[in-house]
This record gives sequence, structure tokens and C-alpha cells, in this order.
Amino acid sequence: MIVDEFGQAERLLEKSIEVKSTWATEETAPFPFAEYYKNMAHIRLYQGKTTEAIDLMSRARKMLSDTKGIDAGATMLFSFILGNMHFCVGSIQESLEEHERTLALRKAKLGDQDPYTLDSYHALAVVLHKLGNLNAAA
Repeated sequence: MIVDEFGQAERLLEKSIEVKSTWATEETAPFPFAEYYKNMAHIRLYQGKTTEAIDLMSRARKMLSDTKGIDAGATMLFSFILGNMHFCVGSIQESLEEHERTLALRKAKLGDQDPYTLDSYHALAVVLHKLGNLNAAA
């Protein structure tokens, strides 16, 4: 997305959450609101508003974890995204912890060879490489 388009995306997301708020709340329909927070987190990340991005993504993941469970597919995806965001903003230890948890959940729920599990192996290896732990990353 071109940087100039983030403002337009933000306006559209704000309009969509406004419409959703007319028929639901975070309590009655958590997923659409969590999806909104996830999308806004991406926008904030690309705008360089990293603290707000992490807060929004954490909120989105917590909403799903609280309602769907920590090992629900959407929750694991949001955890994976949160781990990636931590990596992008330089919070490498938080990224490591998030990706370790997500990998463990995906292995238990999806198996060792599932494409999502393989994504988690890759993300964890990238973080370990960044930390200089090349043996563990291999």
C-alpha cells in the first residue's frame, strides 16, 4: 500500500467500525472488532506509531483469546502477527516469546507439518538468527 493510502484505509476502517457498532458490541460480536483492531494496528505500524500498533494488536488478540480460546485458529494467527509486529519494532525478546508460544500451540493443535506450523518455525528461526543463536535457528 502506498503511504498516502493509509489515511484512506483508516477512514474506511473507522466507517466500518461505526457501522458495526450499530448492530453489535465488542462483547456480542468480538471477532469483527478484533479484526478492526488488527487492521488498525497494521496501519499504525506503517505510520511509525509502534506503541499504539502493539497495543491494538495485543487488544485484538486478547479479545479472541478470551472468547475463542488461546488455541483457536484466529487467536493463533493474531498471536503470530503480534510476534511479527514485536520483531518489526525491535522488541526482539517479546517477539521470541510470542513466536515460541505460537509454535507450541500450532504444533499441538495442527501438527508438525501444517503450513501454519511451518510458518511459525520460520518466524522463530528468524528471531533466533537476529539474536545470534544460529544453532537454534538452524
